Amino acid sequence: MRQAFRHVAPDRIQIRQGGGGIGLFGLPFFGAGVFMLLMLFGVIPVSNADSVSLPGQLGLLFMGLVFTAVGGGLSFGRAWTTIDSTRREVSKQFGLLVPMHTNTRRIDEYVAVILGFVAGDSDSADQFPVSLRSRAGQDLKLYSSTQYGDARGYAVAVATRDHHINPGDH
Repeated sequence: MRQAFRHVAPDRIQIRQGGGGIGLFGLPFFGAGVFMLLMLFGVIPVSNADSVSLPGQLGLLFMGLVFTAVGGGLSFGRAWTTIDSTRREVSKQFGLLVPMHTNTRRIDEYVAVILGFVAGDSDSADQFPVSLRSRAGQDLKLYSSTQYGDARGYAVAVATRDHHINPGDH
């Protein structure tokens, strides 16, 4: 299993999300969507293509676009959160295989590292989110794990990399 949380430099931590098992799960959806679109546009010949009504073609177009978008997002979508204690900033990046959008915030806006607990139910496991507590009231979620030990380790690593946040506050 790929480690999502790693030290990329002595003063920098990066949390990566996306890809891996969820990426493999999205491939069949992506393939089905592309297949539907190729059938609709005649690239893949179908014997009864002339008998498909306009609502059927619109339905096929809609389903092809939805399956391609969802499968592509699951397979190729990524998110990176980098905490840089030298530059005193937290940057969140989103993209398809490579970063395409970046949102940067000053780390001085945050006062504590919070390790939370979200109870699961019969369909989902308990979650342990790691967040930065903001002075302004809007916390920044960094990572969430189903394993308490992993989440606690991540919270301690974030707190000890930034010296203005007390590791005892998590």
